[in-house]
Amino acid sequence: MPTSTMDGRDLAHRLLRRVAPLVIIALAALLPPAASALAPQERWPAEGAAVARALDVAAQQWGARACGGAVDVLWEPLAPNVNARAAWVADRARWADPAAYRDCEIDLSTAASWDWPKLCTVIVHEAGHLAGHEHSEDPFDVMFGEYVLPLPACAVAQEPPQPAARAARPMAKHRLGATAATKRKRPTGPRRGRPRACLRASAPAACRAGTTRRPARPGSRSRPR
Repeated sequence: MPTSTMDGRDLAHRLLRRVAPLVIIALAALLPPAASALAPQERWPAEGAAVARALDVAAQQWGARACGGAVDVLWEPLAPNVNARAAWVADRARWADPAAYRDCEIDLSTAASWDWPKLCTVIVHEAGHLAGHEHSEDPFDVMFGEYVLPLPACAVAQEPPQPAARAARPMAKHRLGATAATKRKRPTGPRRGRPRACLRASAPAACRAGTTRRPARPGSRSRPR
């Protein structure tokens, strides 16, 4: 009667053919998603559904809409270590009173790397500054000065459908409670590193800004906040 034999090499080849596809699938699941061909201001336009949903999450987080909902969101080229910043104007006598904040804006960096949970979390953080919250020393607090982990509410919130590809609009803004006809015109001159809210003619007013920075790379110097 004929018999079949299998040496160690044949057995190894068979196991490899069965295991290799599983290893490839597991590695693919661990790899970060491929970068989008769209610039962040194109994928998540400032007046789009994603930014609006992030502002909704921020309102739920802080119990109210910052600045009464009158917040301009813009995409801007910021410093390399900054993800975003918030800026506002207030009279000097009420600079610590969020109810007195006006000309509120959130600037998002066009140079930072983004995904939906990070975008949502950073907007919630910057809206926290507009609501009067300072930076926290707790790395698990959304008001920590560097982005570490997504806010749970942002991690579970579904990203709205992406808009169709179109030309970049870095100066587009999302202003709650205002129509296109009532939006203020913005100056187009150089900003010289200062938020637009700080460039307005407000002699008796003080201007403040809060930023969210990227974590420093291992082995590099941490930058001052």
